[in-house]
Amino acid sequence: MQLAFVIDPLASLKPKKDSSLALMVEAARRKHEVAICEFSQISFEKGAVLVDATFVHVHPEVLEQATPGGHVVPKGPKQRVNVEQFDRVFIRKDPPFDSHYLALMYLLDRPGHHGRFINSPQGIREVNEKLFATRYPAFTPETLVTWSFDEAAAFASQYEKVVLKPSYYGSGKGVSLTSHADPQFNATFSTTLALEPLGPVLVQQYLPEGKAGDTRVMLLDGVPLAAVGRRPAPGEFRANIALGGEAVAVEIRPEQRRIADEIGKDLVRLGILFAGLDFIGDRLIEINVTSPTLMQELQRVSGFDMAARILDRIEAGH
Repeated sequence: MQLAFVIDPLASLKPKKDSSLALMVEAARRKHEVAICEFSQISFEKGAVLVDATFVHVHPEVLEQATPGGHVVPKGPKQRVNVEQFDRVFIRKDPPFDSHYLALMYLLDRPGHHGRFINSPQGIREVNEKLFATRYPAFTPETLVTWSFDEAAAFASQYEKVVLKPSYYGSGKGVSLTSHADPQFNATFSTTLALEPLGPVLVQQYLPEGKAGDTRVMLLDGVPLAAVGRRPAPGEFRANIALGGEAVAVEIRPEQRRIADEIGKDLVRLGILFAGLDFIGDRLIEINVTSPTLMQELQRVSGFDMAARILDRIEAGH
């Protein structure tokens, strides 16, 4: 099979953490052809979506390196090809979900291509990783989404602490722990609201269980398969690995599985093959579909090979 990966600049990837590279290594191990491109190398002309693709050799040692250089090696110059040449296209550009990302999803969303992309452009466009969870209020902490400081302050006054989150970021960026009594609450809300791409602020009830960390439940084709826990670094309330969090082995809790099963049905209808649902305790806090990570951390702490399971599913005919 020919597999394309739409990624951020190769040099920006962190091989020991990056899930895109783990997928590329597994694909190369199975003798599939692997090509990479950036979002700016995709265009439309004469009825076709065209890709400036670089076919690459992917050496498994890349996952042990500080940078990908020398281990993801071009086979030749870029080739301008129709996206239909590829059996599957992995959309793995990291957030924020900005105007560039949105335009890319519109461009790739073509009739008859629904199963070609992982995940589908429609699904990525539809499932904002923080706001989509508001469709399931019974599963989440108490949440307000607002542009209004007055609404935010009134909501926050009901709780000892709240978490402020921007709409479009990932990896814990722009997320703050505060309270209505904090003299800096107004300034923190205003700073969060001003983050680009602009959007409303999520004001969420702080869950004390978060001190122990959170859990990422991995879904494949709507089915929860495995989970990895994250413990926050000392002095940090966010458990994101990018912020120093530590991956730990955990099992999927019964309530987490029930929620994942329910949401998984909706994700499958939107063409989401692979997703990561984040929980604090049994409360859903985020639905990751753009470029879900933690595959390598999951394998290191539990031995579960998510990349292999995804390639198994593709080879079986997804």
